[in-house]
Amino acid sequence: MTTLIYGGGGHALEVTAAAWRAGVIRPDDADVRFVVAALTDGSRGDLPYSVLTDAEVAAFVDGATTRVIVAVGDGRVRERIVARLAASGVDATFPNVIDPDARLIGAVPEGAGLVAFSGASVSLRTELGWHVHLNVDAALCHESVVDSYATLAPKAVVCGRAQVGARSFLGAGSVVVDDATVPADAVVGAGAVVLPGLTGPGTYVGVPARRRP
Repeated sequence: MTTLIYGGGGHALEVTAAAWRAGVIRPDDADVRFVVAALTDGSRGDLPYSVLTDAEVAAFVDGATTRVIVAVGDGRVRERIVARLAASGVDATFPNVIDPDARLIGAVPEGAGLVAFSGASVSLRTELGWHVHLNVDAALCHESVVDSYATLAPKAVVCGRAQVGARSFLGAGSVVVDDATVPADAVVGAGAVVLPGLTGPGTYVGVPARRRP
């Protein structure tokens, strides 16, 4: 089965390496393609597989069921890619990419497009939406909820019963304390500490995290 990897930057290469380690794809797999928005120089020799542009995908897959790994760090862009695939009629499935060194105790839905890097931790009674990305050593504690397209940067921690809204981004080393909520479409800066009381989208920084003007 053909596998498409959306993205061409550093995050995409990290996701690809995790997919190799997880056995989702192989380095010598001839049926894998990267997909980028456009090519300016006609090639991407820095990527380990051949490259398609967005406009070439539908003709390339030709109606066949296709595995898709959305290897983009921005959750809003991941959501747009998934919507674009659906609108174009591509029959896509979204395998989870879970590094063997991730620590997943809680249940993870199959085919949810989850990406979990080395050291990422998912505890008991957690809930995960679609296309969540958990970077190196990110942690979800008991009864926490992370909605679709959210991204946790390295060492971000979501404590017990906390909630992380859709398309939100938690910066490296940030902490969402027990029972706190990160609103949908919010950005939490690196090292920030989220206490209960955040409302609405915006960029939150500091200890405790406050909305940046």
